[in-house]
Amino acid sequence: MSSWLPTRIRQLQRERAEILEEIETLPVHHPLPLPDHYGYHSAPIDSAADSESLPQTIVFECDFDPQLDSIALAPVLLPGYLESGAYAFPKRFKIELQESDGRWIGGKSGYWERGKTRKWVELVNWMDEDFPDPGAYPVFFTGNGRPIYQVRITFPACDETAGQAYHALGEIYLFRLHGSGEVGDTFERVEAFLRDTGQDADYWCAPGSAKRFDILHEGETVTALSPDYENSPEQERRNIDPVGISRGGPCAAFYSEPCIRVY
Repeated sequence: MSSWLPTRIRQLQRERAEILEEIETLPVHHPLPLPDHYGYHSAPIDSAADSESLPQTIVFECDFDPQLDSIALAPVLLPGYLESGAYAFPKRFKIELQESDGRWIGGKSGYWERGKTRKWVELVNWMDEDFPDPGAYPVFFTGNGRPIYQVRITFPACDETAGQAYHALGEIYLFRLHGSGEVGDTFERVEAFLRDTGQDADYWCAPGSAKRFDILHEGETVTALSPDYENSPEQERRNIDPVGISRGGPCAAFYSEPCIRVY
């Protein structure tokens, strides 16, 4: 027994040295903040002044109940914070999926029938303890190929002891699983809802409302307009809150602009 422990320690030291040597040969991660990606950033929450702060929620709604392979959350990256890691990543959050049993009825000229049986399934829950700091790396959560109707990401109400707090997230990636088992491009149609929680109107919509944004394909470009965009005078269009989907390989990244104040 006395000789086993020193032998085991030397073995672990050798394994550690081999792992560190292998790590040195791996590509170095040098993330760069993209100028057209703004991420999600809430207004500052003063827990002392706002003891009744509410949870904040982002909801994604999909057509045709696609199978979800995985979800990735990326931290907020800013030029001045890259050496020390990311600017921000949610400490506490939960991700829920609303499963659906929809189906396609009739051949090419048929239609999609939304399933009547839909239930919310908790994918991951970090509402009661802090999520480990991922640094500048994205975090992946598997969806196990579930057919989904909605994805809901919730950030908790501000803790009374938190002082000045906020919620921030760089990008949200939704990966779709094809029938062949391959991970493919993002969903052909996604609708994003930003749920107001009493934040300043510059950051969110009118109090108590949910603003809807339709994501539209234009070849390889995906854009989004608010419902009032096309009816707005030209000089007022810049005041409409756009939400975008920007492509990045076989995925899509959610971000919004005027609602999102990162810089």
